[in-house]
Amino acid sequence: MTKGEMAAAILAETNDLDSKAAAARCVDAVFGIIKAEVKEFGEFRMHGFGTFKKKTRAARKGRNPHTGEEIQIEEKEVVKFKAVPSFLL
Repeated sequence: MTKGEMAAAILAETNDLDSKAAAARCVDAVFGIIKAEVKEFGEFRMHGFGTFKKKTRAARKGRNPHTGEEIQIEEKEVVKFKAVPSFLL
């Protein structure tokens, strides 16, 4: 689902928004809040939904798929999501 499709779905589900552009601003605001919280505090937890948590992925060896040459992949920060058990089907 794209952000545009998400905005259209929100618009269809609510009577509070008057346009797809307003729904898109809501989607952007939610993503912005999640991103800011993870950046500042290392995680964002929404009860009944799940947790976005910043993790450090260790450096490791990999392979260039075109040449087969072994390469070193540097350590980097990633965001992981874990849904609450009640959210899973």
